[in-house]
Order: sequence, then structure tokens, then C-alpha cells
Amino acid sequence: MASINSYNGSFGAILAALETAEGTAEALTKADAIPVFQATPTIDLGFSMENPALEDMYGTKYLGQVTVAKCTWSMEMPIYGDGEATSGHLRIPKYISEIIASAFEVDNSTTSAEIRLTPKINTTTNNTNCSFTLAGYFGLKGAPAGGTKLKALIAGCKIGKATFTLKSDGLHRLKIEGLGVYNSNWSDSADDLSGNNWDVAANQFIRGTGQGLTLNDGNGAVTANVTSTEISIDFGADYILTDGALSTLGVGGIGYAKRDITFTIDPIWAPTSSYNIYSQALAGGSFAIASATAYPAAYSATAGYGFKVAAPFVQFAGSTPDRGVAVRQKLTGMAVKSVENTEPLTLTII
Repeated sequence: MASINSYNGSFGAILAALETAEGTAEALTKADAIPVFQATPTIDLGFSMENPALEDMYGTKYLGQVTVAKCTWSMEMPIYGDGEATSGHLRIPKYISEIIASAFEVDNSTTSAEIRLTPKINTTTNNTNCSFTLAGYFGLKGAPAGGTKLKALIAGCKIGKATFTLKSDGLHRLKIEGLGVYNSNWSDSADDLSGNNWDVAANQFIRGTGQGLTLNDGNGAVTANVTSTEISIDFGADYILTDGALSTLGVGGIGYAKRDITFTIDPIWAPTSSYNIYSQALAGGSFAIASATAYPAAYSATAGYGFKVAAPFVQFAGSTPDRGVAVRQKLTGMAVKSVENTEPLTLTII
């Protein structure tokens, strides 16, 4: 009896590169590897099958046909940067330049050595730098250098949702989920993935916010002692389908519909005499959310190096009290904008 010679399921690698032309796959090598948390990357080629049931003299025995492939992917990675500057500007980490840049404006032009990220208003401008090619390796038979890998490659990838999770103590995380256009089947690959091929900037993971988040309702900033802050940007990505004959398996591309930004924070319950967020919320009031300084200087190899947030106009819409040693109030709300070209959120690495 023959046995199945399976892949080693513990092996995994993600390669990504920004596309110069949307939907045109970029060539990827191990130099394009990006570190992700163990067991978080997924790629689903999403085949849809149509099984014709045709009558004949002998019964129905016809092969199903693949009619469309709506590929989805997701991964979770640490927020990082090495804090190194060239000519006064911080070096941009690969996960930003090759993935995040497809949906965010990336600016490191300031002389204050920082990288500013703002969600793009139009993510299809000139059909360039708005998508990336993604390769996933989910199994290995043999050695990374010469063994056989199980590989999937999809092109035209766009971010549907990006979720930043900042912890008062712990690694900051970024989960990104999105769509891609079918490029090839799962296949065996002999690509050389040996060595430490992480981004050169991935030697300083950012962790620990402390409690330096502030809320300002226009009457002065008040510190919100939080254990975690979650920022979710939903771009409303969706497939644009052709009539089937004009594109591989009927997928023409991926479009964006919005940029909804939601916040979840959990400050310690403050006495209403000093700060009544509920009165503000019920009155339709807004809050500016910011971290006073980049954090955490105490945990960083470079003083002041870290990650900070600025959202000038946030409205909270829900609350869930949670009693622990101190009563906390989980607040959920949305960063809003008065006009489309307003920047409702700025994330900064310094």
C-alpha cells in the first residue's frame, strides 16, 4: 500500500511586492519575505464549480467546470521598524512599502525622521501602486534551500481591511485581510527560501503603549488609561466581475468603495464630574484621539522610537462596562470626515 508523503505543515513563508501595473504579477524572490506571526497567513483560491447534470443513455458522468476564482487572503504581523534614518528620513519597512502602500499614503519626507501613514482617498489613481503580488508557501518537503514547497501566487491583491491593535504591554499587531485575482493553482515549487530573509528593518518590534492615549472634546485633553487600542480601516474591497470570457476565470479586478475607520478603546471609568464622555456622545459630540508622545521610549533601543496615533474627529457610538479591579468602559466609535479629502487618521512611526 502506498503511503502519502506529506508536506511539513509547520513551514510557512509570505512574499509580497507592490505592483507597477495593477493585476500584473511581480516576480518574487526570498528577498521579498515579510515576517508574520506563526500560523496566521492564509490564501484561499476560492474556486466556484459548476457541475452540469446532462441526461444521456448511460447516466450523468460529466466533469465539473471551474467558473470563477474569488481569491481571499489574510495575515497578521508585528508592527516594526528599525528606527534607522538616511538623510534625516526613516527607512521604510518592507511591509509598509510593499503592502500597506497599496492602500495608504506613505510619507517619510519630513526632516523629523518619521513615517506618516494615512488611508488613501483614491486607491486606483493612474492604475499604479494600488495593488501587490502575494505568494504563500504553506508546506515543505525537504530543506528550504532545495526541498519542494507548496506554493500559491495571486496578483492584483488589495487590502479590504487593516486592523491595528496597540497594547499597553505586548507586541503591537497589524492584521490585514484582502482579495486577489487568480494567477495560478497551488503547485509544487523549488524556490530557494533558505536563510533569514526578513526585511532588514525587522529588528525592532514595537511594543507597549503605556497609557499615553488622550481624548479631547474641545475642553482640554484627558488621559484615557487604556489596556489596548484597536483601529480598523475598512476599504470596502469587492470583486469586479466580467462576463467570464474577458478575464481569467471571470474576475476582472478589485474595486474600493469606502474607507471607514473605527476605534475600540477601554479606558478606566472616569467620574462624570471630571469627564463625562457619555454626555458628549449623546449630544453627537466628537473627540480628538491622540497619543501625546511616541511610545514606548523605555522599551526601545532608541529613545522616543515607537508608534503614535492622531484622529481629529471621532464619535463614540457604543459602550460596554467591564468590571475588574477598576471598572473599564469599552468604547466603540468611528473616525469621521466632513469632506472626502479630509484625513481622518494619521499613524506615525518614529
